[in-house]
Amino acid sequence: SIILGGSLYLLNIEISKTLLGNTIINNKLYIVLLIITGLVSILFYSKYINKTKKYINNKYKVSFTNHKQTLNLIGYLDTGNNLTYRKRPVLILNNSIKIDLHNKKIIYIPFATINGTSVMKAFLVKEIFIDNQIYKNIYIGISNDKFHLRDSDIILNINLWEEIDERNTKKNTEEVKS
Repeated sequence: SIILGGSLYLLNIEISKTLLGNTIINNKLYIVLLIITGLVSILFYSKYINKTKKYINNKYKVSFTNHKQTLNLIGYLDTGNNLTYRKRPVLILNNSIKIDLHNKKIIYIPFATINGTSVMKAFLVKEIFIDNQIYKNIYIGISNDKFHLRDSDIILNINLWEEIDERNTKKNTEEVKS
């Protein structure tokens, strides 16, 4: 913004000189350079804003209750996480998050990564809230290792959003038929 503001200020000075009677031939090079600088500045600025929006838009507020323990987490939508178990999406909880697994039926979900295959301890959650949207019967897998994914505590599954699209399409189709 400093470069853009400076460029516009300089352009303003050059235009005012031209209007005051200086020859336009001497100022053509400056005007062209200012326009190029302004366009390059706007290009870099817009790329930075788009990248920031994309990063911010991948974060979601996640909360669920597990045996009298309410967890409020920050979720990160990972388009590479399409892990499902019994046709239900699996969210991956950082193992640094302490969770009470008493009275929970623990299952082991097999998964594959670039490094190979393994199994992950998981449990079923009746309801989970992701940005005030309720999802039912979602599996939460506990990561075998701690992950450092910016400020996120849980990795969200891309299939959750496909499920929303299917529900909305079905709802809109039913409304049109009515």
